[in-house]
Amino acid sequence: MNRFISVLIVITLSMQFAIAQNKRVIRSSQELATIVQVGDLFGIKDKKGNWLLEPIYDSIEKFGLHGFPGAFVAKDCKYGLISFSGKEIIKPKYDSIEKFGLHGFPGAFVTKDGKYGLISFSGEEIIAPKYDSIEKFGLHGFPGAFVAKDGKYGLISFSGKEIIAPKYDSIEKFGLHG
Repeated sequence: MNRFISVLIVITLSMQFAIAQNKRVIRSSQELATIVQVGDLFGIKDKKGNWLLEPIYDSIEKFGLHGFPGAFVAKDCKYGLISFSGKEIIKPKYDSIEKFGLHGFPGAFVTKDGKYGLISFSGEEIIAPKYDSIEKFGLHGFPGAFVAKDGKYGLISFSGKEIIAPKYDSIEKFGLHG
């Protein structure tokens, strides 16, 4: 009888070990949620072990990285954003999302099909990706950013409004010539 119970315990522990090998805890964030890998996909569980987000992503970055109070996610080589609760803020659709707060802008630069745009913390697309480049905000003595499109240059504000449409061959730094 004792031998039977010992064998049963060994089998149970082996099964739990095999299950644990298939579900791997990757990272935790402030004890609110845990990123979990199941096979090749990632999801999020709450501290009680309930799924907040089923494993559907190819990767989930650590929460709070890149100046964003959530996490960057990837699926099929496209990037999006999720909240701490696992809510999808932006479906993975961008080729890249840069760090929030970079370039003097309180949101983030995004790229899609080789074009640049801007998004806010809430996931609002301030400017759809349409520019060939967007320079750092506040550069050149101007409180907005220089943009380029089809070889022409213009200016945009923090809100994404085109102050000057890209129609000039060049734009000089503000205050440069007195």
